[in-house]
Amino acid sequence: MANRAYLLLHDYPEPVLHNTTGVSIALAASYSMPVFWISAFSLDCVKSISVPVVNDRGDESSAKVPTLHSDIATAVMRSEAKREFLLNYLPSALLPQYQEWLTLLKNATKRYLQMDIAELWMMAEPQEFEKTLNKCLNAFDRRHAAEVDLLFCQANLDLDGQRKIKYYDKTDVYGLIGYKW
Repeated sequence: MANRAYLLLHDYPEPVLHNTTGVSIALAASYSMPVFWISAFSLDCVKSISVPVVNDRGDESSAKVPTLHSDIATAVMRSEAKREFLLNYLPSALLPQYQEWLTLLKNATKRYLQMDIAELWMMAEPQEFEKTLNKCLNAFDRRHAAEVDLLFCQANLDLDGQRKIKYYDKTDVYGLIGYKW
């Protein structure tokens, strides 16, 4: 089973679990947080949610894990504001995916967007995961090379010598936008 992130659409003003009634999983991603998804959020969007966990002995409990949550209108504005940043890194073969991303957000019929990253959090050391998440969110504004590299690297995207995403094949879109669920 892949450890996935889920992009959720719903009408709940607070974060919810992906299997909550009325929640739509718009997209999914395996082992990464797609770059376009992250563009819809800011550090202010980092919230905690309690998720069920099972330890090595099979005992069930719960853990507080980070999630990203925003109203759709603000998420659209954030992604559009990061357009120039994103287009600087996209080779021409991947430009249509950015428009596809904006179309998905603008056509959403739910009021809230949430990035469920609990499964990814469970794969990592909690403090390290939260540092990575914060650096990825900061990469758009601060543009520090190390944070930008991390943003793309964690999404399994490589940058070439001109700081463009290396386009290998059509699977590169998964690191940008994920896949339909």
